[in-house]
Parts: sequence; C-alpha cells; structure tokens
Amino acid sequence: MAGASVVELNGLHTVAIRTTFDQGGSDHEAQAAIGDSGGAAFVQNGSQWELAGILFAIGDFPDQPFEKALYGNLTFSADLSFYRQEILDEMALPEPSGALWPGGVAVALLARRRGAGSGQRFAIASTRS
Repeated sequence: MAGASVVELNGLHTVAIRTTFDQGGSDHEAQAAIGDSGGAAFVQNGSQWELAGILFAIGDFPDQPFEKALYGNLTFSADLSFYRQEILDEMALPEPSGALWPGGVAVALLARRRGAGSGQRFAIASTRS
C-alpha cells in the first residue's frame, strides 16, 4: 500500500512516497532497512519499471529489533515527480572546468544528504492486527 506524505526531519520537509509493508502485497513488495538510504524505489508503468523515489527513512515499531522487518513497517522515499523541475534545472547547469569539480560535487551531495536526516528511523504509534 502506498500514499503521499510530507516528512519533517531535522527541520527539513521532504515530499515523500510512503509505503507500508503489508501481508498479501505484490511479489515486488519489500521493506527498507537501516543502511538503505539513497537506494532506489521503482514503480511499474505498463511493462516498464521507472525510478520514482530515493529511499531516506523507515518507520518501525517501538523496541523492534533492527534486523527484523515486520508487517506494518513503513518506507519513505523522496517523491522524484515532485522534485522533477529542480532535478532538470540542476542537470541543465554547465559542468565546471578543472580537476577539482568531482570532489566539490561529492562534498555538496554528501552535505545535502546528511542534512536531510539520512537513515532516520520513525516509531509507529499503533500496531496493526
């Protein structure tokens, strides 16, 4: 099951696709885990699989062991359709010249990713029966 959310982490708001790991889901259903931040979330459009989001947070139950995925857990992925124009604008920028630009880009991306609360866990207030 999927839905839209606005997630606040460390004062930043991210428009997200929220998925619930539920019993009886499709063969392609999965639950993100600690360390999956930055991974891809795909949707099937006809016979094609398309990139729809970037994983950034999970929602689990209080006192849930880290190594367990349970029905009712949530996965949050940044909704790329919401950020489409920003992505296109960044892609249109000219590439910097010189040998230092790859390092500068890497530092900027890491700073932006860390600032977004990468790998944040949420507690789910109520359990599903």
